[in-house]
Amino acid sequence: MRKQAKLTAVFDALKSLLLPYASQFIVAADTEHSYQLVTPYIMPRDERLPFATVSIKGDFVCYNFMPLATHKQIATELPPLLAGVRQGKTCLCFTQLDESAIEELKKLTKRGFDCYKNSGYI
Repeated sequence: MRKQAKLTAVFDALKSLLLPYASQFIVAADTEHSYQLVTPYIMPRDERLPFATVSIKGDFVCYNFMPLATHKQIATELPPLLAGVRQGKTCLCFTQLDESAIEELKKLTKRGFDCYKNSGYI
């Protein structure tokens, strides 16, 4: 499989993790290289609070997951599998995905959603 095709497959898999939550958010971007969900919640400076963004960035696909920054307990309890691909506060970078990573990401996404809901962001 070509490199770009692999990245597209990873992008599609990560995007599919967010699709079940899309009706609870505003879809701020939906292109072949970027998918972003933001909350209806308005932050200072009149910006919406992001939930998650999936984007192809050069040689990897980024799962930028804002609950890692807004809810510190999620970040401190990040499974080793995901901690190993973390760059910065909110970005998880992938060149490939296996079933164990997808399962961990499903749990992480659900936990972030629940935290946002309990905080009144959605």
